[in-house]
Parts: sequence; C-alpha cells; structure tokens
Amino acid sequence: SGFQYAMGFDDTIEETDFVFEYPGLKIAIDQFSMPYVNNAELDYVMDFMGGGFTIRNPNVTGTCGCGNSFSCG
Repeated sequence: SGFQYAMGFDDTIEETDFVFEYPGLKIAIDQFSMPYVNNAELDYVMDFMGGGFTIRNPNVTGTCGCGNSFSCG
C-alpha cells in the first residue's frame, strides 16, 4: 500500500493547482500531489504489447510487490 498515480480529464482547474502547458495539452497537478511528483517525467511509450503512459519518478523510494503503488521518502 502507498501512493498510486491517477490521470483523468477535467473541465476545471483550481486556482491552487500547478499548471504545465504544452502545445495542445494542459496538465494540472493539485497542491497535495505536487511534492510527490515534482521532477517526474510523463511519457507515452509504444512496445510490442501496445502503447501507454509511463511515469519515471525520481522521488520513489519503494514499490509494492504488485507494482501498483509506491512510497516516497
């Protein structure tokens, strides 16, 4: 057990959210989550199983056995 990543579409951005803009894309991260994902890289990767998003997070200090949650030190 620990933290999990979640992404979704939202029509509203709170004034306290951190917002990053790229051509055709706007990413909003809430204040609580920002310290845990600061300096993380979001990428879309294609491999033989298909494609999907991957997150490389330098803040992660451990993961669970199933790979679905992580902890930060």
